[in-house]
Amino acid sequence: MYENLFKPLKVNSVVLRNRIISSPIDVHKSREKATGGASLIVIGAGFVSKEIRGRIAARNVNPFEVQNRDLALQLRETVNFWRQGGSLVSLEILHCGQYGSFLKSDYVYGPSAGVRQHDKAEIIALDEAKMAEIIEEFAVGARVAKEFGFDMVTAHFAHGWLISEFLSKSWNKRTDEYGGSYENRIRFPRRVLQAIRKAVGPDFPIDMRINAKDWVAGDLNDIDEVARFLEDMGKEGLVDMANISVGADMALLGNIRMAPHAIHPRMVNAQMTKYIKDRVSSIPITAVGSIMNPDEAEMLIKEGYCDAVWIGRPMVADPRWAKKACQDKAEDITPCLRCLYCFPMATQAKNVGCSVNARFNKEDLYPEEIKVKNPKDVVIIGAGPAGMKAAITAYDQGHKVTLVEKNDKIGGVIRFTDYVKSKQDLNSYMNYLITQVEKRDIKVHTNFDANYENIKKLNPQVLIVAVGATPITPPIKGANKPHVLGFLEVFPKLEQMGNNVVIIGGGTIGCEIAIDIAELGKNVTVVEIGGELNRTANRLYKIALAERMKELPTIKTMTNTQCMEIANDGVKVKNENGEITLKADNVIMATGLKPLTDLANSFFGITSETYVIGDCKKVGIVKNATEDAYFFVNGILD
Repeated sequence: MYENLFKPLKVNSVVLRNRIISSPIDVHKSREKATGGASLIVIGAGFVSKEIRGRIAARNVNPFEVQNRDLALQLRETVNFWRQGGSLVSLEILHCGQYGSFLKSDYVYGPSAGVRQHDKAEIIALDEAKMAEIIEEFAVGARVAKEFGFDMVTAHFAHGWLISEFLSKSWNKRTDEYGGSYENRIRFPRRVLQAIRKAVGPDFPIDMRINAKDWVAGDLNDIDEVARFLEDMGKEGLVDMANISVGADMALLGNIRMAPHAIHPRMVNAQMTKYIKDRVSSIPITAVGSIMNPDEAEMLIKEGYCDAVWIGRPMVADPRWAKKACQDKAEDITPCLRCLYCFPMATQAKNVGCSVNARFNKEDLYPEEIKVKNPKDVVIIGAGPAGMKAAITAYDQGHKVTLVEKNDKIGGVIRFTDYVKSKQDLNSYMNYLITQVEKRDIKVHTNFDANYENIKKLNPQVLIVAVGATPITPPIKGANKPHVLGFLEVFPKLEQMGNNVVIIGGGTIGCEIAIDIAELGKNVTVVEIGGELNRTANRLYKIALAERMKELPTIKTMTNTQCMEIANDGVKVKNENGEITLKADNVIMATGLKPLTDLANSFFGITSETYVIGDCKKVGIVKNATEDAYFFVNGILD
């Protein structure tokens, strides 16, 4: 089915057996990813600098300090681990430049002198001696990678790291022979590539990552110069393949573009990648950026946007992504939500994980396949994300599963995603769960009245309660008027909303609805009683939502503002400036959810093995529902 995706691709002296390249975003070693079918696995990050300030964090060890016996053994073990599934392996090599580690009263290096914005670290401009030292470090790094069995090196010239800083006017403000003109700005990067090529020889493949757009304040990157640079380096034999990316890893506004969220389009870098590919004939060009499924990957290659694709977070969600695509089982690929919880930066490392893959970073603790010796009759109440995931997990472990749902369809609260394009990733996950339930011999009862007696009649040995939550309606005068809708009611009616909409509640749900309505050209005012919008969203999503809201001029926000009354044509609100009335054709209540705790607890006593999971335990996100479902099912007594 995916004819172009599984064509071989020659890169210098090696041949990639397919066009799927695994991006270096995992924070652990995944055997499933290693054997998951990608032709090339890129491992990050090989920090070439001998100094801590040239690395991303003080704890990082330079992997090329191979005079250290233990580190040498680790490097060889890393290569062997990632090759166990037959993939080729590339090591990403980089110097962090001005985004390197900053110790107190210390400094970092960059193309130009200055002060780093987020922590006021002094940036010292590289001089000739320091450039020569760093060039040699890149050469040593590449040579060691080759000696230790890597099949390729990937020169990381993107994401705001040192070489990216020299190439782009966004960071390079020099006035000497290393700044200003195109020829000057590529001088140092070219010398780095020349040293790498000399170190590894003419037949060893050199890949590169490079930015088409920086997405930082004062973005001055020139895409035509990027294409010119790649064509020139390809013709000189210094680069054999290039990946077109965007953004800056350590700059928050750049990070949300480097790893786009669900509110951004899919295949977000496709047009820029094609623009460059159309202008570069000397080397293959690869794409990255929210390429979510094999259909999208196939289309990009078939229609000439790129020669191959890099897959990152989708392989966190499902490490077997490539293998399932090869087996024509795309419907069995667990879809990524683009939630960014797999990025430590999103939660400042407090809640790293995957919303749809509970085993991410825990593969050693929980085997891929678990089969029970004594199967049990498991009844699950509620067919939302938690209930469906629990049903699938229990069935796969060998239990007999019955799933009951009060509505006429399974899917639960996330069925609203059928109506909202911005929730296409969550919709894909819902449809995946539904498909997986349907493919298994799980007894499903819809329109089921789940009360104590009816559940008891099913004679469960194990009972899992996933009855969810219900919207909160605060005691606001006029909240029962016909033009006032709950947030779950509004999605099928978005296009029917009047020209002026007021949303009560500025949490994640309220802000997402505001974006959906504003994109239809309607005026939206978000009223939040607290001092902060999106208070519970993870750090990166909070920034992504705020940036998208800024881009839509018809959205107005009011924090520290209380809704006093809803009238037929307006909403009376009060803040430090006094009371005002906002014009409103429709009002949407987005004031959160409360768990159906009493209902959930009413089922205790039917069987001693009763578990409460998902929103009825504590209102959370899909990640919580997935983890509850997986880990509680694993807790069933065998």
